Amino acid sequence: MRRLLLTLVCLTAGAGWADELPDPLADGELRAALGRMNVAGYASRSQCSGTLVAPDLVLTAAHCVTRSDGTAHRLSDLHFVAGWNRGDYAGHGRVEEVILHPAWQGADTGDFTGDIALARLDAPLKVRPLTAARPAVAPVPRALAGYAWHRPHAPIAQTPCRARARGKHSILLTCPAEPGISGGPLVERDGEGWRVVGVVAGTARADGATATLAVPLGARLLDLIDAGP
Repeated sequence: MRRLLLTLVCLTAGAGWADELPDPLADGELRAALGRMNVAGYASRSQCSGTLVAPDLVLTAAHCVTRSDGTAHRLSDLHFVAGWNRGDYAGHGRVEEVILHPAWQGADTGDFTGDIALARLDAPLKVRPLTAARPAVAPVPRALAGYAWHRPHAPIAQTPCRARARGKHSILLTCPAEPGISGGPLVERDGEGWRVVGVVAGTARADGATATLAVPLGARLLDLIDAGP
């Protein structure tokens, strides 16, 4: 996981909902839309997490689909497996296009402001996408989900996730992020279901403590998601 020092506005999260927050992985739609973003190159193999947000679009972290200098991996090396769970899966697609946030310049810069991306698949999946939205301003129930390196064949979730601090392009969360969960969704409770409002980018230091860094969804990527194929 990546680490950096940030100066953000500290927040006080609301209380009362932490003990009542349901397990995100108990939601069948979220579990099917959540998947592994696999990178299989000539000399290396790695994994991140991602979320299907349109039939042919996967939301993930930019550093998951680029090299450290910010250039994209070969498209033929990228593929997404939705709903991966111990050999079973809901859908699979190869990546034909990577759409990066304009602020992303690569992990080598140490700036993870734009560490969010969309990967367009070569064909729509027959999986219901998770709704994408901007994060709520008020404290709401949140959780992280994805595939950790130590448990790559089944998803995990971290909850509750309180916002410790928030800036225009980042949110620091109290819940821990395991290596491999990068690119996985930051989700908020939406009625009886969940919606994705950002992606896990790494870890950061805030007030002397380690926190999970998430990059929130903004207008540009939401417009691309809403535009469809």
